[in-house]
Amino acid sequence: MKKVFLSLFIGSMVFSIVLVNGALADSTIGANISTTGTLTVNNNSGTAVLFQRSGTNIFIFNTTNGRLGIDPGALDTKFEVGGTASATNLMISGAVQFAGNVSVAYSRFGTTTTNHANYISASNDLLVSGDAEIRGSASFGGTASVSGVFYMNDGSFRPNANSATAFRFQNTAGTTSVLTIDTTNTRVGIGTTPTTTFEVQGTSSASYFMSGGAVQFAGNAASLAYSRFGTNTTGHANYITASNDLLVSGDVEIDGSASFGGRASVATDFNVGENSTATTSVTFETKAAAKGVCLIITGANGTVYYARIVASGSTGTSPQWWLTTTNCNI
Repeated sequence: MKKVFLSLFIGSMVFSIVLVNGALADSTIGANISTTGTLTVNNNSGTAVLFQRSGTNIFIFNTTNGRLGIDPGALDTKFEVGGTASATNLMISGAVQFAGNVSVAYSRFGTTTTNHANYISASNDLLVSGDAEIRGSASFGGTASVSGVFYMNDGSFRPNANSATAFRFQNTAGTTSVLTIDTTNTRVGIGTTPTTTFEVQGTSSASYFMSGGAVQFAGNAASLAYSRFGTNTTGHANYITASNDLLVSGDVEIDGSASFGGRASVATDFNVGENSTATTSVTFETKAAAKGVCLIITGANGTVYYARIVASGSTGTSPQWWLTTTNCNI
């Protein structure tokens, strides 16, 4: 084997060219080199051009597959950097792949594939296989899907603008609103768009129900100072005035006992038991002897009758009764 060493000195540059058996071998450039033309490598190879330091590849041109690597391990893609890279600006016209070396149609961090192909399908879509932490604001102009638990630490939900349907929790099809929050009027509705502060459309149950004011049942008319079943207004404003007063527009059935600590007013008939038989009795009790009970009856002609019954309380003494049109103070 014959080696011929040729050295060419041009200014401060030294070109060392080695010929082995008449063919070019490794050559060394001992100074800087520059060209105003094109550096052409007429060889297809995975390592057509190598820039090395102490035998370690720093820069690799793969002319077979058209790839470029800076300090890479294996050069598997068009451009690879085997370390930290920085850029003032980064612009990519297609999808990007982080923490993996297999590209897909959409951008992603990691190598997991999407479970929402109806949304994640293009290069401007992003899949994050791991966790994501956002220290600033996050805005969603479309649908946001959470398949696990959503935690908030002293945060709040705010709509972009107040409206009667600012927040809605719906069924899968999006056709039925289960919960509606009206931020304009400060209202909440379950199964309905609310017209009052809180509404439930359907049957609801509670272990306890406590209200600090009047309650309204069987109607959605404006609330009044007193509680009521129905929407009628009271005909006894001298009695029914406060939240602890109750008006029942319909009928009332009491299967147990009923106690009245004040006056009881009956505008029509007061029936006890059956009219044809005396199977039911009415008991009037008084706390003091000789005071008795007074019944006030208005006749069909408008005459007022006073019937007073007095029991002396003595054993063996029959009760006394009076009927008069004057008064009960006989």
